[in-house]
Amino acid sequence: MTKLMRNVFLVCVWPQMHALLVGNSVSTPKFYMMDRSLDEMYTNGFQSHPARVGTLDEADFAVTCCFNGRSLQKFASLPRRSKAKPYLVIVRGLRLDRCSKEDNCESARELIEQRDDFMYVNFDLRDHNCKDDDAPPLRGVTMTPPKWYDGSPLSALQDPKYFMTFRGRLTDGSWMGFVSQHVRAQLQKAFADFRSDGVVVELFDRKHKYKPEDRVTYNEMLNTSYALVPHGDGRWNYRFSEVVGACAIPVVIADGLTLPFEELIDWRGAAVFLQEETWARSGSLARSTGAGAAGQTSPPDASFLLSQLPRDPAQIRKMRQRVCEINDKYFATAEKRITALLQSAAIRALQ
Repeated sequence: MTKLMRNVFLVCVWPQMHALLVGNSVSTPKFYMMDRSLDEMYTNGFQSHPARVGTLDEADFAVTCCFNGRSLQKFASLPRRSKAKPYLVIVRGLRLDRCSKEDNCESARELIEQRDDFMYVNFDLRDHNCKDDDAPPLRGVTMTPPKWYDGSPLSALQDPKYFMTFRGRLTDGSWMGFVSQHVRAQLQKAFADFRSDGVVVELFDRKHKYKPEDRVTYNEMLNTSYALVPHGDGRWNYRFSEVVGACAIPVVIADGLTLPFEELIDWRGAAVFLQEETWARSGSLARSTGAGAAGQTSPPDASFLLSQLPRDPAQIRKMRQRVCEINDKYFATAEKRITALLQSAAIRALQ
């Protein structure tokens, strides 16, 4: 089959193939765990999943951990598999944006380029490059961040207590000593003196230690139409899974972030995305269009952020219902998260 014929074939049958993979639980790919234990963030879901098989010959995917500068020899030694039935390689701690000879960055890049039988799994497929939001993502699939919403059950059909909320530490994009972004510091400045019913934004010092009562307050604040998910130490954070579990609409301020299971989920109907640069410049833009000297630097404008959020109750309810559906189908249990990961990987392997 020529490349042109193959492309025509995929265009014609893709909807049917996608429906088969997503709609039929029997089609969930089988996997073999190559490591006795995996990264602690994944282990529970993989260990007990019904699609796990006992031999490599039975498996559609071979799951292994953890790809970084210190483990390259292990991955270079793996025997070849087919691109259609690749290794699912969990990535943890890979940094290609600040390298030394000890980091083995060139060897890592060579493996990434040469091994088309490696499909990578991470909470953000650009996590290895915090400096470049436009960097090509690793070939692979994005996994749900760890954590679960553990508050009282919430329904999208009930009016929430809040309109928009955020509560978290002032982690200012300083993963491994490299300060990349200042989204949370900007939020702190913008909302320091802002007062509006239904809007609560609270930031603590990055060394703040949470107490049990903080968890109660945090869960209460997730009873909201919108919940901010801003860039912190990295683009991804645990909050995303908790927000989805609470049926709140995520407001993502993290350029370059790859979202979980994008092969299965159209996040445009369930989340709001605000570019970091646009948010950072919103205060100066507001100043230049109003009274005062144009061009002067001003803190980001809280009202600008709120203006980006749909206000129509019917649209909010529809979006929250979609978030609830996503949680129920893909996020609600460890088994569902691994199933969605395997189905996403099956789709990605065809591309």
